[in-house]
Amino acid sequence: MNLETRTERLTNNVVCICETVCNQHEICIQMLEGKEYQTLYKVMKKEQRITRVGEVIDRQIMELTPMLNPTSADRRRLLASSHIAYELIHIKDNARTVADFANRCTDAAARQYAWEMETLLVDALRDAAAAYQKPSAQLLDDIEELLLKTEEQLAGFRENVPSSELKQSLIESVALTLQCIRRICEQINYLYTGTTMDRQETRS
Repeated sequence: MNLETRTERLTNNVVCICETVCNQHEICIQMLEGKEYQTLYKVMKKEQRITRVGEVIDRQIMELTPMLNPTSADRRRLLASSHIAYELIHIKDNARTVADFANRCTDAAARQYAWEMETLLVDALRDAAAAYQKPSAQLLDDIEELLLKTEEQLAGFRENVPSSELKQSLIESVALTLQCIRRICEQINYLYTGTTMDRQETRS
């Protein structure tokens, strides 16, 4: 198998993890909408798939690393792919927190905030997957706009929803997902510029 094919397979597996994370959160969105056929169990099954693909990516990176020139664009893709996969695997449990919230929360306004945040995060992750496959500064700007909207919803959730352990768990989950997506964007920027960039520091 040639180097180009190996690199393409690695890229496809990173996109696969991203799409599976999106699928997890889409289950949560439907749970928040009251769709009873979507359950916590289905979210947890997606976690298993993410873990399996993550193990494949680890093996691919180990096999590819000795084959690449340290200064090559392919080596940069390898490093970025490794970091992006790590961030996606790191947030795979967050959907379980949202699913638990959907199962237990009876406050309609709180559920609406959660629905809005989940929808925005899925959109941001899908844009990130697109930018990773074909680097785009415009997509990174679009993602940042979605993340800012998520932060606005999170601020409203903090202010307007009564305090509870359930509320705090969701706040922590969304905040972690926001951080991970921003770090993914930094890696995408590195992928096509060779430099890292903190998107938060570039806001006007």
